[in-house]
Amino acid sequence: MNLKPYLCAFCVLATPAALTAAGPDLAPPQTNAAPAATAGLESAGVERASTKAAPAKKTTAAREATHSTQKGASAVKSASTTRATAQPAPTHLHDPVLKGPAYIHGQASPYGYDSAYAYDPSCADGGCYDGFYGGWSCYPQLKHWGSVEYLLWWRKGMRIPPLVSTGPVPPNAVLFGGRNLDFGPQSGGRATFGAWLDDYECIGLGARFFGLSDGRVDFRQTAAGPGTLARPFIDADTGAPNAVDVGGALGGGLDIALESEVFAAEALFRRRIECGFCGRLDLLGGYTYTQINEEIGIRTFTTLPPGPPNALNVFDVFDADNEFHGGTVGLQAEFDRGRFTVGMLSKISFGTMHETVTILGGNNNPAAAPGLQGLLAQNTNIGEFEQDEFAVVPEVNLTLGFRATEHVELVAGYSMVYWSHVVQPGDHIDLTVDLTPTAATTRPAFNFDSTDYWVMGMNFGMQWSY
Repeated sequence: MNLKPYLCAFCVLATPAALTAAGPDLAPPQTNAAPAATAGLESAGVERASTKAAPAKKTTAAREATHSTQKGASAVKSASTTRATAQPAPTHLHDPVLKGPAYIHGQASPYGYDSAYAYDPSCADGGCYDGFYGGWSCYPQLKHWGSVEYLLWWRKGMRIPPLVSTGPVPPNAVLFGGRNLDFGPQSGGRATFGAWLDDYECIGLGARFFGLSDGRVDFRQTAAGPGTLARPFIDADTGAPNAVDVGGALGGGLDIALESEVFAAEALFRRRIECGFCGRLDLLGGYTYTQINEEIGIRTFTTLPPGPPNALNVFDVFDADNEFHGGTVGLQAEFDRGRFTVGMLSKISFGTMHETVTILGGNNNPAAAPGLQGLLAQNTNIGEFEQDEFAVVPEVNLTLGFRATEHVELVAGYSMVYWSHVVQPGDHIDLTVDLTPTAATTRPAFNFDSTDYWVMGMNFGMQWSY
C-alpha cells in the first residue's frame, strides 16, 4: 500500500499556517493532535512491516514507504510544536468579582458571567484590547455606579486679630484672637452617582457632592467688675492701643461665635481611554460649583445702673461668602489585584470666584447714636462688598478598596481640595477706630484681602455598581 498521497494531503492540512487560520475553536486540541497522528502512522508502519516477505526489489519499496512514514510523522510533530508556540487569542479574560483571570465566551465562569465575555478590540460586550497594559480585559455590562462616604476632614483655620483682652493690647493679655484659629477635625459626607450611556462602560455621566458640617468656635466670658474684660482697639487719633471696658462698674459679658461651612457639587463626563487586566483609566470633564461661607459675630453686654436701658448691647458681624463656578478636567484610574483595588482621582477646575464680604454693626446706646454701628463695624466700613477673581481648584483623591461582593466595594482613603483665591472674615476686621467720628472719618476701613483655602482628610465608605 502506497501512503505517499495520504501523507502529502495530511501534511498540507497540518501546516502551521493552516492550523493558525483554522483558529482556536476549529483547530484540534494541542495536547492530543500530534500523538494521535503519530500513533496512526506508526500503526500503519507496523502493519506494513508485518506483511509477508517479498522479493528483493519489493524490499526496497518497503524501505521507501517506511522512510516516507517517518518523514510524515516528523512533519506532524513539527506542525504541532509550531502551533503550541504560536500566539493564540487569549483564553482568559477579566473576572468581575476577583478582578482576576476568568474564562472566554462560551465557557463556564466560576461566577456565572460567561455570556458577558467576548473578544472585541472596540469595547464589544464590555471587553477591549489594551495596548497600554498589553492585554485583554473584560467587564460585565453594568449600567450604574455610585458611592457614599463619611468624611473626617480638616479645614484651613482663620486669622483673627485680638478681639478680647483684659485691657489695651499691649501691654495687657489677649484672651481671644491674635492668632490663627483652628476648627479641628469636622465630620462630613460625600456622594457620587453615575450611569453609563452605552453598553460597554465607555461613556458615562455622573454627579458628585460633598459637604462638611458647620465648623464652629464659641467664646463666652463674663466680668465681675471693671478691668477684667475688655475689647481692644487702636485709637485712630493717637495711634495708641486702647480698649473698651466690658465689665463696667456692675459687670458684663461677651459672646463670640465663629462659623465655617463648605459645600461642593459637580457634573462630570466620563470617557474610558485605557483598560487592561490591571484596571482602567478614564478622562473626566465637566462643571464644578463650590461654596465657602464663614462668619464672625461679636456681642457684648454691659450692665448699667437702674433705668432704661438696663444693659448696653453692642454687636459686630463680619461675613465672607465665596462662590466658585468653573470647568473641570482630570483623570480617574483604578488598579486591582484580586479583591483589592487602588483608586486615584486627580482633577483641576478653572473658573471665577465670586467673593462677597458683608459687615454689620449695631448698639442700643441712647447717648451715642444708636443704630447700625458697633465698635469695629461703623459707618466707614459697614456694607456689602463684592468682587470676582480668577481661581484654580485642584483636587486629589486616593482610595484603597476591598471588593466584598460582585457589586459592593468597601473603601478608605485620603482627599484634598485646594482653592487659590478666597476671602475670610478675620482678614477684614480693622482694629483702628475713631472714637470721635466726623464727616472726614475713614477708620475703621474696608479693603479686600484675599487668601487661599484648603480642606483635607480621610474618607470611609462603600462603592457599588449594578
